[in-house]
Amino acid sequence: MTYDPKTWVDGECLLAADLNAMEAGTDRAQGDIMKPYGPTAGLPVSDPLLEGRLYFESDLLRRVWRDNGAGWDNVTPFAGNGLLNNLTAYWKEDEPGGANDALDAHINGLTMTQTHSPGSAAGIINTARVFAAGDYFSRLDDAWLSTGDVDFTISGWVYPTNLAAGGGQVIFSKLNIAGNQREYVLYYNNVDHVPNDRFSFAVSSNGVALQIIDANTFGGVLNNAWYHLVGWHDAATDQIGISVNNVADTIPYALGVFDSTASAAMGVFFNGAAIWYQLIGRGDETGFWKSAPGGGGALTPADRLTLWNGGAALPYGSFTA
Repeated sequence: MTYDPKTWVDGECLLAADLNAMEAGTDRAQGDIMKPYGPTAGLPVSDPLLEGRLYFESDLLRRVWRDNGAGWDNVTPFAGNGLLNNLTAYWKEDEPGGANDALDAHINGLTMTQTHSPGSAAGIINTARVFAAGDYFSRLDDAWLSTGDVDFTISGWVYPTNLAAGGGQVIFSKLNIAGNQREYVLYYNNVDHVPNDRFSFAVSSNGVALQIIDANTFGGVLNNAWYHLVGWHDAATDQIGISVNNVADTIPYALGVFDSTASAAMGVFFNGAAIWYQLIGRGDETGFWKSAPGGGGALTPADRLTLWNGGAALPYGSFTA
């Protein structure tokens, strides 16, 4: 990005050389923006030279124009939420309904291909995609979405409208019954346990058997309400867990996760070419994190609380390093 010789921001003239030189020192210039500085901007207010000036925000730090001849000056590093760290993919699901794929808003371009033209309706943020019979998104087996004995987390918002339909309803999966290619699945479960009215997360160590954890602490599920689901595998502490609306359950699990050849999918999992556990309702704001054991791919309680955001959801644009 190159600025004009003179850039006016909120009434102050900033020279292109200053802005361009500073951008060259940041890691993600296309996301950097100029903003007015004020007491609520999160910068120190003790230095009077900062008052009423402008600061430059990047993923890594904030810099402020002191207007005292010193030019740009580093200030306190940006107190980020860390949600960009270890993020593999993020699907906002804001696309119009119909034959539109689910685009990855993150940097890896992991588009999920639509099947049967999922619709669109009001979302937890902006719009959501609507899943009816036969509707789903999928992506062929991809290293970015494959796991193994690593840390990983799936987060997504769901608005079920017919929980009685089918034997379960999938939010996100990488699982194919055919050929014993089960890996992981985050879903509504009304078949495997009593009471049969829970969100669940399951992983397989061998492609055959599934270890399932139910969100029993949260409890039952209703139609026509938004739920924030998080499922994770923590290879460092040998746990799997599920959180619904920031209410969590964990169980010990030390067997690792099978790296299957199954396609990743939103709204179903597969049995050969057949689809199972069809989601009936809306899906929104779905993300996938992954790292080596202990590397942060298993989101912390603080991370999950930030994503939950009091039930309003945190927009992808608010994620930081």
